[in-house]
Amino acid sequence: MRSIFYSVVTIVTIVLFSVGCEKYTYIDYAKLAADEKELLADYYSTNLFMDTLNAYPDTIDKRNSTGLMYFSKQKGDGDSVLYGKKVGVYYTRQVLYRDSLGNVAISDVVENNYLEANPLIFTIGDKSVFTGFDQAVRYMRMNGKSKVIVPSTLGSTNIYQTYIFDLELVYIGKY
Repeated sequence: MRSIFYSVVTIVTIVLFSVGCEKYTYIDYAKLAADEKELLADYYSTNLFMDTLNAYPDTIDKRNSTGLMYFSKQKGDGDSVLYGKKVGVYYTRQVLYRDSLGNVAISDVVENNYLEANPLIFTIGDKSVFTGFDQAVRYMRMNGKSKVIVPSTLGSTNIYQTYIFDLELVYIGKY
């Protein structure tokens, strides 16, 4: 009787482990990063001219060492943003990707806080928003508008998505 019990327990255990164990999928993060870098290069080679044409002349192509690409669409007329200041920003977010034919494409707007009553409020440098968003707002002045291309190294971490934001700075706190 004991041997039958142990046999049944062994069989059930083997079946459960074989059913519960899915094949491990290896994620090649280096390949994802390389694919994103190639996607950005393709985007810049086909769209950089139009982005530059639509930008304010003094701030064209602020590509910094982190990979952030900044285009000012409206320079703004007020104070510049300083570290530690509270700011209010309206924005739309799109995602850069490859379509089914392998062409560079930009998604429809996937996030839009213009539809909300209040802008996104955060403090510059407090890490409540991702790094690329924070860096982009630091380039702006009150009432300024910009287009920003944020690679995953500054935003979406391990999902390797490049974001395209349209930003409008509508509030800078006094303190």
